[in-house]
Amino acid sequence: MNKIKILQICHGHAAPFGDVAVLYARLFDPQKYELTTIFLKNAPSAELQDRLQPGRVLFYDLDSAKMKGLKLGLIQKLRQEITIHDYQMIIAHRNKSIYLACMASLGRVTVIVGVVHAYGVFDSWTRRLLLKLNKKRLHLLGVSNAIRDDIARQAEKVGFRQVYAQANCLSVGDQQAAHYSRERARNLLHLPQDVVLIGTAGRLHWEKDQVTLIKAFSRVANQIPHVHLVIMGRGELHQYLDNLCQELGIAKQVTFIGMIPEGARYFKAFDLFVLSSAVEPFGLVLVEAMVAGVPVLSSRTGGGGEILDRDDFLFPIADVGLCEQRILALLAKDDRQREEDINWGLQRVENEFSEQAFYKRFWNQPFLLDWEYR
Repeated sequence: MNKIKILQICHGHAAPFGDVAVLYARLFDPQKYELTTIFLKNAPSAELQDRLQPGRVLFYDLDSAKMKGLKLGLIQKLRQEITIHDYQMIIAHRNKSIYLACMASLGRVTVIVGVVHAYGVFDSWTRRLLLKLNKKRLHLLGVSNAIRDDIARQAEKVGFRQVYAQANCLSVGDQQAAHYSRERARNLLHLPQDVVLIGTAGRLHWEKDQVTLIKAFSRVANQIPHVHLVIMGRGELHQYLDNLCQELGIAKQVTFIGMIPEGARYFKAFDLFVLSSAVEPFGLVLVEAMVAGVPVLSSRTGGGGEILDRDDFLFPIADVGLCEQRILALLAKDDRQREEDINWGLQRVENEFSEQAFYKRFWNQPFLLDWEYR
C-alpha cells in the first residue's frame, strides 16, 4: 500500500514553533502517511529531528535576506521538492510559509492548510489577493477563535470563507513527566522556598503588558508579606520594567530570570501564574501552567479569555485594580479551594487542549470530513 505524502512547511523552530510542528506531525499515523517537515530558518536540531521521527526532516537554514521579497529561488526549490515527492497535502505555518506553499504547489497540490498564529496577517491587499487566487484549495486555521475571527474579517473582503479555529495543545503526559518539583524548581532558579511566588512568562514587550502586572503586584505586596514576583522572558522592555519596579519600591521583591530553555518545566515553583497581555493570539503558557497544577489568572484578551472562560480567573485588559483583586482572591483560597481550581484547570486542558482534543478537532474540520485520502 502506498502511503499518503504530507508536507509540513515551518518558518522556523524557535519556541514554540518546534513543538507546534511536532504536534501537527503526530496527527498523521506513520502506518498510513509519509510526512516531510521543512524548517526554512534556524540551524539543524538533532533533538527536533528525533522528535519528528519516523518522518523526513529538512533544515534549509536560510538567513533573513533569502526570506525577503518574492523568494523566487526558494519557490523553485520547494517546487522541485513537491514535484519529486507528489504530496497530497501541505500544512504551512505562518504567513511566509503559506505564501511559499501556494506559489510552489500551483497545479500540483489541491489541499493546503495554512496555520495562522498572529493577528493582522491578512490586513494587506497583496496577502488578501493570495487568498482570492487560492480560495479553492487553501484552508486557514487560526490558533484561537479570536485569530479565526480576525482572519475572517479581512478574508471576507475577497470572498474567502475557508477560515476555522484549531487551538494549540500540549502533550499532557510528556509535559508532566518533564516537570521539576516545586522545591527543585525554586532551587534551580535561585528563588527562596519560604515566599509566595507569583510567576509570569513571555517576551518583555508592550503587547505582553507586564506593566499592569507589576503595578498590581506592588499593591498586593503592601497587603501580603513575603510575596515575590518572578518574570520569565527577555525583550526590549527589560530596563523599563526594572526601572518601574525601582520607582514602585518593589525591586527586591521582583526577579527577572530571563529566557529559560524549557521554561514550563519550572512552573511548579509558582503559587500563582498571571498573564497580563494586552494582545494574545492564544496563550500557551496558561495551558502549561494549568498542566503544572498551578492556579492561573489572565487578562481577558484573545486566546487567554478562551482558555480560561471563567470570570474569577480573568480581568479586563490593563485593569490594575481588578488584577490586584483577582490575585488577592486567588491567594486567599484555602487548600481545598486551591485544589478545586487546580483540578478544574487540568480537566479544562484534558477536554480542550490535550493532544486527543487537538486530533479530534483537526480531523473534524469541515474541509477534511470528506477528504479522499483520509
